[in-house]
Amino acid sequence: MPEPNALPRMPDGNVDRDALPDLGRQRPALDTPYLAPCGKAEQQVAGIFADVLGLARVGAHDDFFDLGGSSRDIQEAIPRLGEAFGREPDTAELLQAPTPCALAARMTDPAPGTGAMLIPLRRGSRPPVFFVPAPLAVGPVLLAYATLARRVPEGRIFLAFHPGESAPPGADLVESALEAIRAAQPVGPYAVVGECAGGILAWEIARRLSAAGERIDLLALLETPWPPNWRRRLRSRFQWLLPAGGDYLLRRGARHVRVLRSLPATQWTAYLRGKSGAALAALRQAHRPGVREALRRRAWYAGSVAAIPLEPWSGHLRFIQSADPQHGHDPEGWATLAGSIEVVRVPGDHTTYLGDSVNEVAAILGRWLDRV
Repeated sequence: MPEPNALPRMPDGNVDRDALPDLGRQRPALDTPYLAPCGKAEQQVAGIFADVLGLARVGAHDDFFDLGGSSRDIQEAIPRLGEAFGREPDTAELLQAPTPCALAARMTDPAPGTGAMLIPLRRGSRPPVFFVPAPLAVGPVLLAYATLARRVPEGRIFLAFHPGESAPPGADLVESALEAIRAAQPVGPYAVVGECAGGILAWEIARRLSAAGERIDLLALLETPWPPNWRRRLRSRFQWLLPAGGDYLLRRGARHVRVLRSLPATQWTAYLRGKSGAALAALRQAHRPGVREALRRRAWYAGSVAAIPLEPWSGHLRFIQSADPQHGHDPEGWATLAGSIEVVRVPGDHTTYLGDSVNEVAAILGRWLDRV
């Protein structure tokens, strides 16, 4: 299977289709052989995937992301799937069911029910890495995590906790996470990675597994705030995930300006169209039935993460830190709890380092995983 890095990419990480060689719109070589879609639903999904990705055909078991699908492609596919099946899937569903066969079954199920607690960000042949995302990880953020996982040069499975499905409200969040981990991997050694505030839950997962006698090969926190400082900020249950000073939109806007400056003017329209499409898709999803309940579950998840008490762990902590000055002292706080700590700094601020520097972060994770 070709690695995603082998594809020509634009500065925002999406595939640069203008730079792709002319393959006659053929399906790229995959590990899975081509099998024609069966039934109307599979054929509809496969046809939408093929149109969005610019391919002549897509097989029943072809993975949308292995075919080169990007965040822009997903935002184009979601409303078309909604038109075909009467409801729009969310990003987590596409990550859980990225093939026409699997997605058609979900889209035609009269009672889809709740989603899985663990979302596959990347499939592989080696033991899993358990990825704990930020509490309000939705849509584009989940795709950023999937992009990161697929660029790690190491053949591990990446399983991410779904913030909206990690545990029913009122349950013990950490115990629910441990139950899911042991179901996916009954015995260690374990590898756990947490991003942003999700790193607090990752820390407690690793600490409890270690206390139970399991070996922790890797505990890595990606830009995880030091909780005593983070909890003192006067913010709502949602706003604590945003940068201080109300400058979130300005910082995101500045990033888009930087990307536009790096692109030829001929690509500006396509870039702006893609970002506008993503924003509209997010607004459409916000009005879907069940969104209020999903937000309630995510808010409970966020509150449960914030309530996790901090206890020391004697193991080795690896920490990726951005250049964001607001988070510059976070590693110092975590160092007071860990037996030892290794800190690697990357460019970008808290909201952009997984976009602008995703390849660098993936390479760092790959090196850490290669040591264990």
